[in-house]
Amino acid sequence: MFWYDQSPHSGCPEFAHMIRLCLVLLFLAALSPAAFCQVPQTPGFSSEGAIEKRLAEVRQEQAGLGEDARNTKEAELLRQLEIALVQHREAVDYLGQIKQQAKAIDESLQGWTGFESPPPYSVQFAGSQQSKKLSLEREYNATESRLRIIARIIDETTNALSTHQGAARQFLETAQASGTSQAKRDAEARARLETLMARIDAEILTRMQLRQNAHEIEIAALNSALELSGIKLAAVKGKVEFTQSELDQIQQTLATMRGELLAEAQAKGLKQQSQQITWKIDLLDIESKFWDATYRAFNAGGDSEFNKAIEDLQGLQSRADDWVEVIRLHAGASGKSQTSVIGAEVTVADLEQVTELQYKIRFAREMLGDEGINVPGILNHTVNGLLAVWNLELYLAEETRSVAGEKISTYSAVTLGKILRLIVILLLGWFALRFLSRQLYVLLSRSGRVDPAKAELAKSWTFGLGITILVIIALNRVHIPFTAFAFLGGTLAIGIGFGAQTLLKNFISGVILSIERPFKVGDLIEVDTIMGNIIRIGLRASVIRHFDGTDTLVPNSSLLENRVSNWTFADNTMRDQISVGVAYGSSSREVSRALLAVAESHGQVLKKPEPTVQFEEFGDNSLKFELLYWFDAMRVRAEPLASDLRFMVNRALKDLGIVVAFPQRDIHFDSQPLRVELTRKPRDPDSKLEKG
Repeated sequence: MFWYDQSPHSGCPEFAHMIRLCLVLLFLAALSPAAFCQVPQTPGFSSEGAIEKRLAEVRQEQAGLGEDARNTKEAELLRQLEIALVQHREAVDYLGQIKQQAKAIDESLQGWTGFESPPPYSVQFAGSQQSKKLSLEREYNATESRLRIIARIIDETTNALSTHQGAARQFLETAQASGTSQAKRDAEARARLETLMARIDAEILTRMQLRQNAHEIEIAALNSALELSGIKLAAVKGKVEFTQSELDQIQQTLATMRGELLAEAQAKGLKQQSQQITWKIDLLDIESKFWDATYRAFNAGGDSEFNKAIEDLQGLQSRADDWVEVIRLHAGASGKSQTSVIGAEVTVADLEQVTELQYKIRFAREMLGDEGINVPGILNHTVNGLLAVWNLELYLAEETRSVAGEKISTYSAVTLGKILRLIVILLLGWFALRFLSRQLYVLLSRSGRVDPAKAELAKSWTFGLGITILVIIALNRVHIPFTAFAFLGGTLAIGIGFGAQTLLKNFISGVILSIERPFKVGDLIEVDTIMGNIIRIGLRASVIRHFDGTDTLVPNSSLLENRVSNWTFADNTMRDQISVGVAYGSSSREVSRALLAVAESHGQVLKKPEPTVQFEEFGDNSLKFELLYWFDAMRVRAEPLASDLRFMVNRALKDLGIVVAFPQRDIHFDSQPLRVELTRKPRDPDSKLEKG
């Protein structure tokens, strides 16, 4: 349970409420059965034999349907279940293939000792190695994207599985409680449909988990392949040469491609196809100039010639980047094959060709020591880095679900992104609940039919229940199961056993006080040496305001375990007294009448019960009287009233000539005279004075 102190006099800082939110999470985690027991697993659910067995059962169910049921919802769900089982089997095979490929890549990484041919290496050979690395990076990014998609599908399917299983149970309970046979048959039919949908979700969920496992293995294999590619590029770096014969061969190939484009355009009609070949010829010209500039940079005779070649490469890269952007925006992004800018049909191969040229120029600049600044690359790396941090898996929570009589284990990843989303939802919900609970308190208080104590209690309980529901909804919304807190179960149990005893004791005491209501807000109570009015009764502690304005938080257990005096339990009347001593010889009747007159004339002293005067005792120095009077403790403070009455008593006695006594002592001496005698001291014969 959770509590919240919204009193304007509360001394608890808001940070304490966030600590309580964490306690709610821990408390709910402790309530989860998975926190104290090990969940059974069924690893054979995805075995080939188990899948074939379920597939045969589904086909048998399809065969058992009558002719009238061939086109029903149940038949359609059975067909979907059959497809899901076939896809499940394919996912098992795909996982096996990925494992074999990953093993082969690891063996290649471990067994690679160098290229077969010794250096120096050609520029084209180095470029091919760079192209392989870029292809691996694209595949790596695509696989990461697939993993994120699969993670979302797993979360959605997990929720759908829970929903269908819950609906199936509800329809079965409805069927058992149905009063008519028709209602029972309808409920059972709905339960069968929900069960079929749950079986489909279970197959999809397990298949997606197999795919997720396969892609994770693929990611590891791609990391190994990228590592090997990096090793190969490092082996090539600094050992590349660009000869005139290689340049001539490249230029001859580009010239042949340009000639083929012109011949194709002439065959179709140059006027109609001029726009279509212009951009392709322009790309060939860029590539031809690129190889020429690269050759000049590799074989430069001085700094000026090298710098001129680098400057040409930078200009060519800008042109290639522009073409890539144009084609992506006008063709790739829109999905159209015809663009008004280049007036040509653009295929995926064309886009790859332009991108390949872009990468070639960048790689050449890197080999030549002029990497430049790749803004799109920096942006992509930044975005990928942020996504990697957002999807960082902190913990894998295991859940077990029962499908068709078999238990299957599912896993939900608790990522940093989910934790941040959970915190945002809890914060927004916390502020919303605080606002709503305060509005409820204001509404109940202004209605006049609910006293402030009940309104305060309704506000606290509304906020506490709202926070509990908010935590449950937030965890489900971000797909964090309660089993994610299973590892905290032992720690929480120890904490409850040793550190949370007082907390739970005060909480239970607060519940008892809320139910029995021996005290209410505004009561004047005295517990131990604390006396004051109750201004709030919380679930953990109550607040007592002293007469000097100081607030004291008293644990609820103290109000139940200790002796507590409630001065306003039955009614609000309270008795007090003032004492006065008058000199001996004063008229006791006049003193009594004066005291009663003072009490009766004061407007805050109650007429019923009537005030009384008691002749208390014959004191050492005075005749002592006591004025007893009653007042409304909810409207009048005791100390100011007593002080006011003393002023009035002093003046009344002074007007009557009655002396208020003060402490005094009379000392009496005995008059008998004292007897005084004088005697002479005898002489000492040994005294020196006598001898002299």
